[in-house]
Order: sequence, then structure tokens, then C-alpha cells
Amino acid sequence: MNVRTLYHQNGKVEACLCGKCGRIWVSFESAERCCKCSYCGEFCDWRESVAHLACQDRALRESEAKALEKAELVEGYDGPFFWGDRFCLDVDELLERADGAELPEFGFCVAYQAPQLNYADIVENVASEMHEDWEPNDAPELEKAIELWNAANAQNGTYFEDRKRKWSRADLLRRASHSEEDTREKSKEEDRQQGELER
Repeated sequence: MNVRTLYHQNGKVEACLCGKCGRIWVSFESAERCCKCSYCGEFCDWRESVAHLACQDRALRESEAKALEKAELVEGYDGPFFWGDRFCLDVDELLERADGAELPEFGFCVAYQAPQLNYADIVENVASEMHEDWEPNDAPELEKAIELWNAANAQNGTYFEDRKRKWSRADLLRRASHSEEDTREKSKEEDRQQGELER
């Protein structure tokens, strides 16, 4: 971007100037990258962003597609799911929120992470603030309290995309179809039994 070099008295390059915005950089390479989109290399006003939004979106979609391609396909996965900004507990709830045709061909499975305190990590963190030869005194009560806290919070965690596993739309819809057929058959059987009782 029309880089200009700034010289010291002895002729050594001390800094470089971006020809577009006037920012000063330590190296020629950094000044040359200035005001260029990080993805496509075309002009981009770095006062707003270092990349065009369209380029960022495209890169994110490509990254998602690559991760989905590599992820292991899980047959029979029945939830939970993220759908847009919503959390769906199972397949039925997902299909209530989204018409089957709206679902992508593949989506990431969802994993659960419980919060965990770790006695060794806590001691190590404290030790980093102490003098070099510091050693903690044993505190079995603290270890027991941490175990109790972990147990009490085992169901108080968070869900996140498991980018190593994926589900498929075809599998979800096939199982949902079987489930509907089973429900209809069950309903017919209940009606038949009710009819026999009324005779």
C-alpha cells in the first residue's frame, strides 16, 4: 500500500509508513499488510476492521464446512442440538422448531461439560504467587469440600458444539418418520383394544 520508509541519521531503516492511512510500523512487511483485507488482500479500512465482513463470513463458512467434513458421523444421535441461537433437548424439539427441509445436511453434535474444581490446580495457582521454596500444608478438609462442590455442580454445567462429531439430516428424518409410524400403530392398537372392551 505505497509503503514509505523512514530513515534515521545513519541511514538505517527505523520504521515504515502505510501510504494509505499513515500508520507507522516497525517493519516493511507490516506496513505493506496495513489497509489490506487479511483474507483477499484488497483495500480495507483498518479503522473499521482488518478484514471485509463478507470475507470473514466466507472464511467462517469454509472453516465450518471443513470441520464438519472431518467430524465423525454419529448414527442415532438424538440430542441435544443447537438450532440458531436456540437449544433443543431432543430430535422432536428440533423438528418442532425447524422444518426438515430447513435442516442442514450435517450439524455438529452437542457435548456437556460439568464445572470442575481441581485441588492440585488450586494449590499450583497459589504456589505461583508464593516464594520459591513454598510448600502447602495438607488440608484434607479442602479436598473433601472440593469433591462435594464438584458433585453438587455436576448438573450445573454448560453445553457446547462438539466439533469432532456430527449428525446427519437423513438419519434424523428417517428416525422421526419411524417414530411417527410407531405412534400411529400404537394408537390403532389402543383403539382396537378399546373397541373390544366396549363390546
